[in-house]
Amino acid sequence: LDYVSQGGRAIILKPPRGWAPSFGLAQATRAYSVARNAYLQVDLGHPWLSRFPTADLQVPGEAHVHGAGSSEPLAFIAGQRAQPSVSPAVALHRQGDGAAVVFAYDLAETIVRLHQGWPEKSSTGGDPDTNRDGKFTAADAFDGMWDFELRHVPQADVHQDLLVRVIRGLLADSTPSVRLWHYPQAAPALLFIDGDSDSMVWEDLEWVVREMAETGAKYTLYIMTHHIESFDPARVEALRRQGHEFGVHPWVGPQPDLSEWRQCVSDIVDLFGERFGYGPRTLRAHSCVFPGWDENPRILAEHGLRLDTDFTGGYRFVTGYLNGSALPVKFIDRNGSVLDCYSQNTVQTEDGSCTPKSLLPHMNEEEAAAQAIGLLQDCVHRWHGVFHPYFHPISLAGRGSVPCQSWFRQVLQSAHELGLPSVNAEEWLDFNDARRAVTVDTLSWDGDTLVLNLRAALPIAGLTLLLPPWPDGLSLEATADGERREVVELAYEGLNWIGLV
Repeated sequence: LDYVSQGGRAIILKPPRGWAPSFGLAQATRAYSVARNAYLQVDLGHPWLSRFPTADLQVPGEAHVHGAGSSEPLAFIAGQRAQPSVSPAVALHRQGDGAAVVFAYDLAETIVRLHQGWPEKSSTGGDPDTNRDGKFTAADAFDGMWDFELRHVPQADVHQDLLVRVIRGLLADSTPSVRLWHYPQAAPALLFIDGDSDSMVWEDLEWVVREMAETGAKYTLYIMTHHIESFDPARVEALRRQGHEFGVHPWVGPQPDLSEWRQCVSDIVDLFGERFGYGPRTLRAHSCVFPGWDENPRILAEHGLRLDTDFTGGYRFVTGYLNGSALPVKFIDRNGSVLDCYSQNTVQTEDGSCTPKSLLPHMNEEEAAAQAIGLLQDCVHRWHGVFHPYFHPISLAGRGSVPCQSWFRQVLQSAHELGLPSVNAEEWLDFNDARRAVTVDTLSWDGDTLVLNLRAALPIAGLTLLLPPWPDGLSLEATADGERREVVELAYEGLNWIGLV
């Protein structure tokens, strides 16, 4: 309180109830004081939240219920989606020369729940295969938590966007806050396409590669054991030189225990390395099998696998953001430590969309393509996410039971017209490792000139800095090591930024 009243800016996540009156919040007027697994609704009319991408979000876990008191609500707790109460979920309190924003819920816990669900519902919890789909998958941990109507909203990302808005609002009259953007070359989003080798022949993959050549898009193929044994290493290396990539597609059954899974992962990684001369670093398990909760990413990282693509809408949801994110997300263990393994959500699959396997009406190719373009447009204009669809080569080459060639071509052409970078899994992993290793120090700000120091521990191309717009009337110029650099205006996340690549 002393810090805030003397001009400090504070963000407080789910403070003790006794703090509430000191930050302008009132005691709840009802008997209940906790809202469990509720929603929030963002106040889109607040100046800090203009053009925010969506209003309604889930809040898994518990939120404290307070009266608004003298605080300024930025978002409200909602008992149901789109049905806000008068109790603030996020509230601004100005005191003295400073200000504080109180989140009535634990933002960090909420994001982890949306990323990974509940460990108690995983295969190592009390109710293995909670959703009874016959497999141990990542979807088990979210059983009963997901809202079908919000499946196409990367909710964890939007909660984080809310935090960004709060930071920007609190520092509006302070030193400009610098951000490192998610993508290279100031791109608004990114295209990442992959598939696995189920039932395919090499000629199927050649069809995919030929089709992608016109737009320069890249493909990642996850290979099953028998294909690792049969594919020609020289052909694999030739496609890698063209920008495509390979990973592993392990399988040991639909409900493996951890020891079976560890051995399966070890065997396929060793075989891949012996056959192709390099270690795989990315995977998708057959049938998206994902045993355990934090155990699986630990096992994967032990064997050098650091990007997992097994989170997908799938059973009863078909499409969407199972882990609440259109961004690469690092797994968290039960103790809250960050694990050295990323999850990249798969937003759409051709077999999941166009067959009855998801226990929902299946689409035809035209419907699936239209949905894909809608999801892609949202990635570019609303969420600024990775558009990550999944196509099997056997389907793309026309030998499978799911027609998807026109759908695939529409995705490639739309992404190309939007100017999206296309990456393979290894490139995407390397970029994220390098971006997260960059440090930015603000050395000085005198109201006219901002001096920064950037340090990159790993090589990185196209790193993009975001700055708030300069004050009206000031021209903006940028130099790096004394060399003039171009700056561009970017309207991302419903905000205006200045980008420096």
